Amino acid sequence: MSTEIKKVWTPTRQNTRDFYSIGLPAVTTVLKETESQEKRESLAKWRAKVGEAEAERIRQEAFSNGSYFHQQIENFARSGKCSEVSVANYIESNFQLIDVEKPLHSFKWGYKGIRDAKAIHKKTGLVYAIDWKTARKPKDESYLEDEFQQLAALNGLDPCQGGLIVRFIPGLDVPQEFFRSVDDMRKDWVLFNQRLKMYREMKKESA
Repeated sequence: MSTEIKKVWTPTRQNTRDFYSIGLPAVTTVLKETESQEKRESLAKWRAKVGEAEAERIRQEAFSNGSYFHQQIENFARSGKCSEVSVANYIESNFQLIDVEKPLHSFKWGYKGIRDAKAIHKKTGLVYAIDWKTARKPKDESYLEDEFQQLAALNGLDPCQGGLIVRFIPGLDVPQEFFRSVDDMRKDWVLFNQRLKMYREMKKESA
């Protein structure tokens, strides 16, 4: 008996154009514009320590790595294979992808965002909202406040049964995983909405 292989939803150029034409703030914009003063000062101190040239090199390297891994994941979603073995092995072993790079928005909640992936976890059977990340080295959970809020905000636009941040690190075969329960994301969503309110107030003041 043959097994039906479900096609994974992937974005078209029209999907992307439609998304950017929607007059709502993006999740990443809200989080960036409402960063804490402490975080801004910490970043400024780091840039001063390493120098502007090195800081820019690291930023470009991070952007390049992020784009590379996202493209590898999208290639896998479209064809069931990709050139990055660690990505292919990880996804194939753990998930049945439902969609990747899905544009989401809500006029009710007042924001938009692109969810990296929605997938069924093969071990738990639960549907997860997934955010793919990259880093030069492993990160501790205590540094992921913004990332957790980003995941929760996207989940608020299309609720799943759990959330997961997956961090790919060049040179490592197995990525870091940070699982989030529905309760975790509900709390993080409250925090995000507080920042969304702050963002709106900032825009009103600057208008």
